[in-house]
Amino acid sequence: MRPRAKIIGIQVHHSVFLHDAMRGAINACAGVNSARVRRPADPELELLEHKARELAREISQAQDAAAKRLRALPKDVLVRCRDGEAPYPDEPAPWFNAEEAA
Repeated sequence: MRPRAKIIGIQVHHSVFLHDAMRGAINACAGVNSARVRRPADPELELLEHKARELAREISQAQDAAAKRLRALPKDVLVRCRDGEAPYPDEPAPWFNAEEAA
């Protein structure tokens, strides 16, 4: 049996990274909006603002769905996943071998 790679530290669920992406999307919206205040008739900036808002909305929906799945996990499963003893159920982990972890 091949030994499982040692996981060091707390394993972060992908919803945390989507939360970070959401902050970036909000900053993008604010930046483009500030540019539009200075050039309100610029159709390119209007399109960019629309795209930034749509992207922020999509990221928000993905983050909400991922966080909901995470909160639905039983506490013991969540602790095992966080501690690297098991992969999060909604994150494929080809490196993880459940037989070796048992």
